[in-house]
Amino acid sequence: MKEKEILLKLQQEYPVVNKLYPFPDPFIGDSEIKAIVLGADPSHIVNETPKPLKKVFQLDNPTSPYWRSIQQNINQLNGLTIDNLYVQNLCRNYFNKETSKNTDWIEIARNYWSPFLKIELDVAFDKSIPILMTTEFILNSVLKDPNQKIKAKNIYTNCISIAPEDNLLGRELIALYRHFHYSLKKDEWSEYNKFINRKL
Repeated sequence: MKEKEILLKLQQEYPVVNKLYPFPDPFIGDSEIKAIVLGADPSHIVNETPKPLKKVFQLDNPTSPYWRSIQQNINQLNGLTIDNLYVQNLCRNYFNKETSKNTDWIEIARNYWSPFLKIELDVAFDKSIPILMTTEFILNSVLKDPNQKIKAKNIYTNCISIAPEDNLLGRELIALYRHFHYSLKKDEWSEYNKFINRKL
C-alpha cells in the first residue's frame, strides 16, 4: 500500500486524520548515515488547522523551531551531525489534533505506519543503523508487547535501549526525547549521554 492509499483509508476510519497532502519530505544528510531520527507526526495545529510543512521538522528552514531541541541533543553526541542523519516521521499524515491529545495516534502508528516505515528503512539502510526516538509516543506504539510500558525516567536513569527483536521496526531504538526535562545537556543524564555515544 502506498502512502496516499494509507491516507485515504485512514480518512475513512478516523475523523482525526486530516486530508492534507503531500506529506513533508524526509531529510537525508549529505554524509554517511549513522542514525535515523524519528518524529511522531508533522501536525502543528495553528487556528485549529495543521500547518503544512515541505520537509519534516521544517528542516528546509535553518532556524526551524521544531528541530531546535533535537539539535541541542545531537550536539552532545560525538561524531554525529545533521549530515549523518535520516529524519522522518512515524506517522506521515497530518492530524487535526496534537499527538498528546490524539487518542487514536498509537493505534494508527502501530497498525498502519510502522509496517510501512519498516519496509522503507530496510530497503534504504543497513539494519545496524539505530533509530533515535524523539518522543515516548513512538516507543509506546512500536513495542511488540502492546501492554509493555517503559517510562522515560527509567530509560534515562538505567541506560536502556530497545532491542530489534522487541519492537516492530526491527532496529535498536534509542530515546532522544525532545522534552526539555530529558535534555542531554543536563548533568543528571551524563551517564545516559555516554551510553548513547557508545551506541553510535
